[in-house]
Amino acid sequence: MRFRALALPVAFAAAALALAPRPALPSNLNTHAGGAEAVNADPYFVAGAILADLNHYLPTSYQTDTAVIAGKLLAHAVTPHEHQFALGWYEHVDQDGAFSAAVAAAQAHHRRTKRVLHTSWVGSPIPHPVFSWTTVDDGPRYSVLQIRLAFDAMTLRSHPAHTLPLFVVTDDAILDLIVVGLDGQVSKDQVKTAILRSVFQVSLTDPGLIPQAAAAYLYGVLLPGAIHDLSDEYAAYWSATTAAYYQP
Repeated sequence: MRFRALALPVAFAAAALALAPRPALPSNLNTHAGGAEAVNADPYFVAGAILADLNHYLPTSYQTDTAVIAGKLLAHAVTPHEHQFALGWYEHVDQDGAFSAAVAAAQAHHRRTKRVLHTSWVGSPIPHPVFSWTTVDDGPRYSVLQIRLAFDAMTLRSHPAHTLPLFVVTDDAILDLIVVGLDGQVSKDQVKTAILRSVFQVSLTDPGLIPQAAAAYLYGVLLPGAIHDLSDEYAAYWSATTAAYYQP
C-alpha cells in the first residue's frame, strides 16, 4: 500500500525533475548503486555507496560524502559487514571524482551555439548598413543535472542495482557506525529517518533513490538524443569506476 500511495507524487516529481532546467539534485544515487554493485555485490558495500550522500536527508549541513568520513567509518569498523559498508562509502567518493571528470568532458564536448547579427555602416557621403552573421559559443548543451539524469537512465537500462539500503534501518551496528563516523552530530533515530528519506523522499531539491529513478527513466524516454550524445562519456565513466573499487 505504501508503494501505491507513493505512485502519484513520484510521477509528478519525476516529471518535474526530468523537465525542469535547474532544480538541485543530490548525487545520482542509481548510478552510485549500479556502479558499486558491479564491482562488489555485497549488500553492505552497495548500501555504503548509496548512503554516503546521507547529508541530503539529515537535519544538518554536515557533508558526508568525503574521504574523511569514509576513513572514520573504516577506522571504527569491527565486523566484516561494517568493513564492507565503509569501503562502499569510499567507493561513492571515488565515483564522485570520476563523475566530475565526466561532467567536465561532456560540457567541453557538447556545446550550444547561436548566431549573432552584426551591423556595420559603410559608404560616403551616405552610409548604408551591411549585415553579417557569426556563430558563437553559447555554453554547455547539458547541465550537471541533465548529465546526472542521463547517467542514471543509462545505468537503469544496462546495470540496474538490486540493493536498497533499507535493511540498514534495523542494523544497530551499522547505525552506530554512521553516528560515530559523523562525530555524533546526529542521533540514531535521525539516521534511520534519513535512510528512509534517501529511498522514498519526494522532493524537487532532495529526492530519494526511487523518485530519482523515475525521473531518470522519464528523462531517457523524453530525451533520447541526450542519452545518445552522452553515451561515450558514460562509457568512460563506467570503465573508470568499475575497473576496481577504491582500496584505502
